[in-house]
Amino acid sequence: MEITKKMIINSAILAISTNATLINANAAPPKKGDSHVECFGINSCKGTNGCSVNEEQIKLANQNYKNKYPKSTKIDCSGMSNCSAKNGFLAWINKNSEKECFTLGGFIFTKSNNSLSIKDK
Repeated sequence: MEITKKMIINSAILAISTNATLINANAAPPKKGDSHVECFGINSCKGTNGCSVNEEQIKLANQNYKNKYPKSTKIDCSGMSNCSAKNGFLAWINKNSEKECFTLGGFIFTKSNNSLSIKDK
């Protein structure tokens, strides 16, 4: 491969990885010691959501909120949600407390005895 082609490919890889880092910056997990809540249902468009939404969460959210998230699919990492909760996509963003999450209209998932539930008040 010519040096010019290598430079172009390397530049493209760098640009893509830099963009991915910037997109995911808003959804980065908190630093160790910081408190946070995974607040669902208030996410905006791609690039601001946190990692991981699974099928069980989507199903339960749709049951509890009258199929409000019909466009949701399982996501594995930040920036993968297609768009906002208002447009039918479930994801979460970090908030400092449950109170902050609930005030903004969000909800959290809790797990007890291997059973998933939603808390929104």
